[in-house]
Amino acid sequence: MGSVQWPGTIKDHLWGILNAVVLEVSNGLSEGLNSRIKMTKVHSRGFRNRSGLPMQPTSTLEG
Repeated sequence: MGSVQWPGTIKDHLWGILNAVVLEVSNGLSEGLNSRIKMTKVHSRGFRNRSGLPMQPTSTLEG
């Protein structure tokens, strides 16, 4: 991101930034879930079809 773009980025996301600061909200849970889903997708590469994929996210999320 260049130095010219960051003011526009802050302007575009200002309400989200203010809400996060005022409400003290964290997106840690959603980032953790997203990380586990991505990890499952990486581990499931090589399957010929998606029949084995739906069972893996539940076993991944239990740990």
